[in-house]
Amino acid sequence: MPNWATCTISFAGPTQGVAAIRDSLAPAPADPSELRFDFNKLLPTPSELDAVISPLRVVETQEEADEINGDSDRIWAVTRATAERFIQDFGAVNCLNWRRANWGTKWNGHCAEILLDCPGDVIVRFDTAWTEPGQLLQAMSQKHGLTITGGVIYEDGSEFFPVAYYPTGTCDTAEAAELFARRFVVREETVYDPDEPESTWVDRWIELA
Repeated sequence: MPNWATCTISFAGPTQGVAAIRDSLAPAPADPSELRFDFNKLLPTPSELDAVISPLRVVETQEEADEINGDSDRIWAVTRATAERFIQDFGAVNCLNWRRANWGTKWNGHCAEILLDCPGDVIVRFDTAWTEPGQLLQAMSQKHGLTITGGVIYEDGSEFFPVAYYPTGTCDTAEAAELFARRFVVREETVYDPDEPESTWVDRWIELA
């Protein structure tokens, strides 16, 4: 299982672009009480790869692949010819590799929360696997003309990193930190382990300024 990154991100700009972000937030199919940030609504995984898992076995014949896959709705094996075609057509042989390359993370955003909802600005907090979906954010900034700013707190709370994406490209860390400070603030609290009083750690989270 991955470590989680908690992303707090502002999407500001043309109302149609902000609406596209808002429309990608919906109840999770498995748990309607959880709001999910569905990246597939913004940048869909190619349908041929959607059921292809990782790690994937590459075999020589379709008969071998069929025997491995059985009646599963997931694809665990493909022929070498199919794998080569996937690379040529999509740049990846399975859904997770494609998402890492095109979203920046392998899964959708989980445990999403809307912190601000205006016609030209929506701020969303959500969890992703390992890191922020940087490639997806850059693609949405360019596609919709959005200025995307915010920050990432990594799972153990020990690291904070500001992020910023313009339609013309990304910002350096110093500029991203300056943009972050206009909208957000990082709070922190020292947490003590009741069973080990000498053991402490710092818990960090992001709030609106």
